[in-house]
Amino acid sequence: MIFPTLFKRRSCYFPTMWGSLIIVITLVMLGGFVVKNFATFLALNVPISSRYLVVEGWLSKVSLEQAVVEFRRGNYELIITSGGPDLSDFDSTYESYAEKATAELIKIGVEPSKIISAPSPASAQDRTYLSAVMVRNKLLEHLKFLPESINVFSSDVHSRRSYYLYELAFRNTETKIGIVATDSERFNLDSWWQTSEGAKSVLTEMFGWLWTRCCFAPHDVGSYGEMWGQKNV
Repeated sequence: MIFPTLFKRRSCYFPTMWGSLIIVITLVMLGGFVVKNFATFLALNVPISSRYLVVEGWLSKVSLEQAVVEFRRGNYELIITSGGPDLSDFDSTYESYAEKATAELIKIGVEPSKIISAPSPASAQDRTYLSAVMVRNKLLEHLKFLPESINVFSSDVHSRRSYYLYELAFRNTETKIGIVATDSERFNLDSWWQTSEGAKSVLTEMFGWLWTRCCFAPHDVGSYGEMWGQKNV
């Protein structure tokens, strides 16, 4: 009786000492390049021609001032502020970031007639995605149609995630999405790892963006789950 062969001799190549050194140096250089440029990668800035500027309401006062500069520079017709409740704020003057940003923009000098608020409710849904959904619904309610394009004004390293989530929220429409990132006021994008604020912001946004790309699955447009982040039970 002949038994089948269970093992077979094969040749395998391993790098020499010099080959290993070259591989290590290459990986270190590649890793350094990725780390150095990751903040710039996250701070996506791709504005398009539009008459409508969406401003994320949780932005700082300095960033809102930059939004006003963009509004005037781009000759926009309307600002739409977005955002849900600020659960960390004990001041109940404003029920949402959207309303808080609207008040601040008016103080800076924007005419009230040029601003509409699209506040979001407290929800289990991803906050940025829900903000995009509420902006979509508010535009349809206010204009009676969805515009050809909008620009979203977001915070430096958060802008790439905002761009992706707004594209998801408007995926079944003809509306094109542009993104405008604020100038970083807290740290240098090219040396973000040198400060605790930079490291915290970039690493948080990196994991947030990766999770959004690989794990976030929006519910059907107009469904209960789109608003509340879970199925109606």
